[in-house]
Amino acid sequence: MTPARARIVVVGLLVVAAPMVALAGMLRPAWGRRAAAAAARLGARLTGVRVNVVGPRPAAGPALVVANHSSPLDVVVLAIAEPDLRFVMASDLLPGAARAVVERVLGMASVDRRDPARGLGDLRRLATRFGAGRYAIFPEGAIAPAGGRLAFKTGPFDLALRAEVPLVPVAIHGTSACLAPRGRLLVRPGVITVEYLDPVPTAGLGVRDRRTLRDRTEAALLGALADADEGGPVPGRGVLPEVRGRGRVGSPPVQEDRN
Repeated sequence: MTPARARIVVVGLLVVAAPMVALAGMLRPAWGRRAAAAAARLGARLTGVRVNVVGPRPAAGPALVVANHSSPLDVVVLAIAEPDLRFVMASDLLPGAARAVVERVLGMASVDRRDPARGLGDLRRLATRFGAGRYAIFPEGAIAPAGGRLAFKTGPFDLALRAEVPLVPVAIHGTSACLAPRGRLLVRPGVITVEYLDPVPTAGLGVRDRRTLRDRTEAALLGALADADEGGPVPGRGVLPEVRGRGRVGSPPVQEDRN
């Protein structure tokens, strides 16, 4: 498929699917999520993207899915892997009215990532209404630069502890090869792997453990990505110590604003 045709397919699918997803979601948010997942599967098939889901599938029940973020396709493939998954999105991605519609029809939540204090407040309010469902969040807070990783923020782990739900780390391999961070809807054929890692329990932990929980989860995800030779060190940045488990951990950027 030529780049021009790939863009036509993606844009056409968005135009056709968006009102159908909105209608289903207005009736029931779960229907909207499943309609969106069906559209994602169709889009992947039409653009030649194959999605493989591997690893121990988590038990049913509330949980917070945390994944690396290398491409806009990360949201799409997680929706394919778990059609009823709700996402925590950055509030600045959409204007207020459009964001409110997305939150209503898909049951999503939004977080202010530009103001750390307000963002943490958004996450803590979400913890009080987490319910029995499953949310997904990208702890890096943004799409990582090509070939690198961003340091994990602490907020998502504060959320899991306050909501008293386990963490489900997911390593996503291959999305940036199919759609670069600034790929402008140019989806290339390829294989993407969604790898579920062992769940990280939060039972018996308190909010003071959020940084330890963050580091443990970050190490597991970076180890899984390192095994596949993805997301290596960012030059000139600090290095995490070696951990036991899935090999040597890479070196994400060390940032001061990890809250």
